[in-house]
Amino acid sequence: MQTVWTLIHPTRISVQKTIKNLLPSGQEFFGTVTRDSRNKSCKIKVSYKYWHKKYKSYFGNSSEFIAHDEDNFCKVGDKVVIKHCQKTGGKYYYVRNVVIPVGRNPSDVQDEVMKELQNIRTQLVQQGL
Repeated sequence: MQTVWTLIHPTRISVQKTIKNLLPSGQEFFGTVTRDSRNKSCKIKVSYKYWHKKYKSYFGNSSEFIAHDEDNFCKVGDKVVIKHCQKTGGKYYYVRNVVIPVGRNPSDVQDEVMKELQNIRTQLVQQGL
């Protein structure tokens, strides 16, 4: 259901608000998917800026993290929020939310959402709800 929610409302809140609402001290990051060739994993590039006191200027840097993607949902170019989890080896995170699904065709996304919603409806009808 989480994948359906993020597809229906990919820009429910703006990207700027998403970045401001992240958990502090490196628990969550906002980045771009750079590689999705591994099974149930993807590589995320996180760019950030910091203020240098001596030179009184901003400098930029970037880091790459490996994130767990259970449904193989992320595609290259997607903007995602990743959250820190218990380390199983190296720097390992998991994808919390797909903010902007840039790496796919919008019609394909809508088809996926409609299929998933139809499956949920049929399950509810079978349960008698």
